[in-house]
Amino acid sequence: MWFWISEFPMPDILKRLLRSPQAVGVLIILLSLLMVVGGAHVAPFDPESISILTRYKPPSAEHWFGTDQMGRDIFSRVLVGARSTIVLSLLATAWPW
Repeated sequence: MWFWISEFPMPDILKRLLRSPQAVGVLIILLSLLMVVGGAHVAPFDPESISILTRYKPPSAEHWFGTDQMGRDIFSRVLVGARSTIVLSLLATAWPW
């Protein structure tokens, strides 16, 4: 399943972590939460700035997810919008009924 792991020199602890599906899942969740918490500071563009010259641009090195009909960077909008989505989902899950 993870045949490619042995091809790269890595510390033993990292090899053991990558062989465990649960550890890989936890790592993905932690990286996602880290991007949500710091996403507004990492976003390459202002998610609300409009640029008519960059309308409907496909994904590229400059705009990772492309741009929308108003020229806004979609990656920046996803990073900023994910914060409210995560907060609302955690509140809805933790709400005492």
